[in-house]
Amino acid sequence: MTYGMVGQFLLAGVAIAMSDSEYSDAALAAGSAGAGLILAKFSRNDELEADRLGVSYMTTLGYDPRGA
Repeated sequence: MTYGMVGQFLLAGVAIAMSDSEYSDAALAAGSAGAGLILAKFSRNDELEADRLGVSYMTTLGYDPRGA
């Protein structure tokens, strides 16, 4: 789980706790925007490299990546 996902879960919890409040939607929107900014530091090339390395590691360890 990434830090962005953890942040979104935490902010979703805050929004649920504030469900009677007029600020719950704003808290959830701010959390989503913040998580997007955190995750934006990784380029598509970075993500592609991570995927390729993951498949390589799975194959080395004897897993069939098509079945994962």
